Order: sequence, then C-alpha cells, then structure tokens
Amino acid sequence: MDRASTLAWRLASDSVLHQPSQLGSWRRIRKTQCSTLLSVANKGAKRSLTQGAFVLMGGRIGAVYGHKNTVVVAGAFWVLFHLISGFMKSVVTLSLMRGLSGIGGAFIVPNAIALLTVTFLPGKMRNITVGFFGTTTPVGAALGSLLAGLFVQLTPWKWLFFFL
Repeated sequence: MDRASTLAWRLASDSVLHQPSQLGSWRRIRKTQCSTLLSVANKGAKRSLTQGAFVLMGGRIGAVYGHKNTVVVAGAFWVLFHLISGFMKSVVTLSLMRGLSGIGGAFIVPNAIALLTVTFLPGKMRNITVGFFGTTTPVGAALGSLLAGLFVQLTPWKWLFFFL
C-alpha cells in the first residue's frame, strides 16, 4: 500500500472506531431537537412550496391574459403580501402570508422568461439574456443569505419584509 491509501484507510477506520462513542450524544440531540428542526424547515419552505405548485398555472394565465399584464399584477401581489408579512404577530399568519407571496412569485417567473424569449430573437443575445435570468436564482440565494444575515444583525428581522 502506498502512503495515500494508508492515510485514507487510517482516517476511515478512525472515523468508524470513534463513531459509536458519539452516537449517544447524537441520539440525545436528535430526540430533543428533531421536531424543532422540522418545524423551522417547514415554516421556511412555505413560499418556495407554493411557488413551485403554482408556476404552471402562472404560465397559463400569462398566455391567456398577456405576459406583461400578468407580471405586473403578480409583482404587486408579491410585494403586497411581503409587506403584510412584516406586520404579522404569529408564526401561523406569517407562514400564510409567505405562502401567498409565493403565488405572486410563481406567476412572475414563467411570464418573465416568456417576456425575455419574446423580446429577443433567437440567437446569441437571447441566449445571453436567458442565461443571465437563470443565474439570478443561485446568485440571489448566495447574496440574499449574506445580506439578510448582515441586515438582521443591524435591525429587527421583521424589517427584511419592508426592504425586499
């Protein structure tokens, strides 16, 4: 055996040998905090679950009533329920408002991409604009996490809903 495979074998065997001693502490954490973690994850997923569920309907409504009109109405719907979310006092009503704002987001996304593909003729420029549109989700997730964390350190967390 060469040095790299010996080192890999030692690291793997050490992790296996030390694992049983750590199982007791992991079980305690898991029993006490599992329901809390699931509850927090469920509450945070309201907007994205709603958005995923209504995105096809948003595309169809845009095809019937016009993509530009649907984007404008959906954007107003999204902004309205984000602003209302900042005034909610309980987790249930906050989750409900976040879910309703997800409907606005679901109607924006397919119609925005439809506007881009209708505006630009097939070719290099259309590919670039659709590519930039596709990069907004991961870039927004990364920057949004950093900026929201900084923002919450300086102001109360509910103010995030007023500055979206």
